[in-house]
This record gives sequence, C-alpha cells and structure tokens, in this order.
Amino acid sequence: MPTPEIMIEPRTAPGTRAPERPAAPMPDRRPVPPAPEKPFEPDAPRRPRRWRRIAGWLLLIVLVWCGWAAFALYDLSSALDNEDAVALERRIDWASVRQGLREDLRVMLGSRRLGENAPASAVEPLATQRAVIELVRSARLTDRGWDAAPAAAEGKTGRGLELLRISYAFFTGGPFAFRVDLRPNSDTVKRPMVLLFRWTGDWQLTRVFLPTDAFGNAPAAPPQQAAPVAPQAAAPAPLPKNAPPGAQKAILYEEDPSTPAGKSYTGWVTWRTEPGTGANAGDNTIVAQVVLPDRPLSMTMTFLRNLDRALPASHTIEVKFDIPPDSSTKGILDVVGVMMKPNEEVSGQQLAGTRVKVSNDFFLMGLSAIELDVQHNMQVLKDRPWLGVPFVYSNNSRAVLSIEKGEAGSKIIADEIARWSAAAKQ
Repeated sequence: MPTPEIMIEPRTAPGTRAPERPAAPMPDRRPVPPAPEKPFEPDAPRRPRRWRRIAGWLLLIVLVWCGWAAFALYDLSSALDNEDAVALERRIDWASVRQGLREDLRVMLGSRRLGENAPASAVEPLATQRAVIELVRSARLTDRGWDAAPAAAEGKTGRGLELLRISYAFFTGGPFAFRVDLRPNSDTVKRPMVLLFRWTGDWQLTRVFLPTDAFGNAPAAPPQQAAPVAPQAAAPAPLPKNAPPGAQKAILYEEDPSTPAGKSYTGWVTWRTEPGTGANAGDNTIVAQVVLPDRPLSMTMTFLRNLDRALPASHTIEVKFDIPPDSSTKGILDVVGVMMKPNEEVSGQQLAGTRVKVSNDFFLMGLSAIELDVQHNMQVLKDRPWLGVPFVYSNNSRAVLSIEKGEAGSKIIADEIARWSAAAKQ
C-alpha cells in the first residue's frame, strides 16, 4: 500500500489572512477537429546514380579527345589544300618531320653494295618543306623518291590530303600519339605510309614513316616461268664446303682503293637459341655466330628482349667482333647499325634505335621503345631474309657484313618474337 503524501503548508502569522490559492483551470473538453489530409503527390524523380554521371563524363571526354585528333587531321588537309602557311606551322613540326625523313632517306637511297648512306645532295631535295607537302598530299613514290612538283602545275584541284586513301587511323602507344596509315599512289609500293601525330598542347604531325618496300627495297617477286639468264661476272661465291651442317651464308664486302668494286669474303653463320640469364631467365636469347675463315674474322650477334626499365629500349642487340691482333684493319672503330635486307647486296632498311660502343670490338644497340618503331622493327626483322651490319675499321675503311637468315634463322626469329610478344602482354 503506497504511503500517502503529506503536504505541510506554512502557517500564517496571527492577525493576517491566508492568501487564496488560485483555482486550477478547467480542462478544455471541446472535440479536437481532425487534421486536414495532404493532397496526393507523385514520388519525386530519383537522382541518377553517381557511377552513371561519372561514366557519362568519361564518355564525353573520350568523344571530345577523339574528335580533337580527327579535327587535327582534317585541319591539316585543309591547310595543304589552301597552302595556309600559318595552319601548316600549327599542324606540322617541321624540324622533327624533316629530320626523320633525312634519316630514312640516307639509308633507303644509299649504296646497294657497301651499305653506304646516300649523300646530302640526294637527300636534301626530298626533305624540304615543299617536298614534305607534296609527299603528304599524294605520296606518288618513285624508285628514287617521289614527285615533289606542286600539283597546281598539273592543273589539278583538291590538292589537300586525300582522305579516301586512309586505311587506318587510331591512337597508338597511348592517348597522346595518333597514327594514320595512307595508301601510296604507286603501283609498286604496297605497304602504307604512316603519319604520326603527337599531342603537345595541340596535335602536330611529328613523323612521316616511308613504306618499307619503297625505292626498290622490296624483294623481287619470283618469275612465273624459267627464263635463260646471262651469267654474271661478279656472282657471289657459294657457301664454303667446310661450313657446318645447317649453316647459312655470310658475305663480307670491303672497300679497296685498288679495286673499284671492292673485295668480298664468303663465310657462314649458324643460328641458335640459348636460355636467358638474370632478368631474362624466362626468355631465350637468339644467337647468330658468323665465321669468315678467309679474312679471318668472326662475329657473334645476340638478340634479346629488354626487361630493364632504366634502359629505354624494347630489345637489345649485342655485336661482338673477334679479329686477330695482327690484322691490318686494326679492329673495329664503329658499327653504323643493323639493317634488314631483301638480299645480300642491297642496302635495306635500318632498325630504329641507338647504339653505343661498350669496349673495343663490342657494341650494344637498343631498339626504340616507341610502339610504332617496335612494330616496324619486329615486322622487318621477321620479313626480310638478310641482315646487314655496316661498320668502319679503325683504319677508316668501310665494310658491310651480310648475314642470311635461311630457314633455320627465320624460324628461330619468328618463334622467339612471338614468345616475346606473348610474354609482354601478360
């Protein structure tokens, strides 16, 4: 049972009247009106999810970026059509384009026997701004260059870049390089001419790659039927009889002041693969062992994939000569590069890269890591049946060593390049 609460009121003093307590207000017993009903409103539209907004912005950026590159190509065509000097300066990096053409033309128009580079008198007329404009306009390639005469002289209209000749156009090696393949205006050249645009605040044409089969550098097609051929006075010597089984031919051409045609020595080359070491333990190394017993001279060439990130190269080529100390050549002064040739006598196409002299008679070449150069290097390395190594002796005489791939070398190179490409994608 709860204890009752007791309230004690203070007593009033005698002679005074106690204050009256205020009466409690009476409760309001009036009925409460019902709350008004809210009118029916449809559900407010939901905001799109965040990932949809992000995807929409990314799509817009991609479209603008692709459109920017496509507009640069169109702007170049308009500049060529109108001969707008200001627009041409904006869209063409003249220094880079002209220097690249000079390097290619020196090799492609060079000597067909000793691998000599073409003289400046043959290269410079094709590396002028006017010649570059006509090359990009029409690419009318001939056996010694292209038609550098302005199209206006022939009374033709539509002198800009012929967009219908574009066989491929897309980014290469990342979003800052744009490649455009053009079909040359030639009945003999089948491979495309490549335009490379790079973004450096705006899209500019920075490189023009000439077709690898231009200027007669493509291997001749086999005849449809046998025909009598007159014997040649300076036919290359056959493979030496003491060559090991499976060996291919190697020919050394040297300058000789007493003989205008120079001297030649025939030897052999053997192809093999060896397991890689160090960072390349999972790869095979391609080895070409060249022996020239009549000179005497021997050379070892190795090809391997570059896995050293500090070295800006896709692949490396090591060239090691072995020359007797009493040789009149006094060793090797410099190696010009490595060329891929359709046969043993022509100049061929040089692999893109840089070279350094490691020590006496030992040279290292790093192939370019630019994706377009990598594709070009690997393609000609597989397609061309001969390699050429032009070099300079220490006595300043020049020579070129032509090396045949043959069936064994072609199979080894093709198989290893396929394995390297597969490993690089993993």
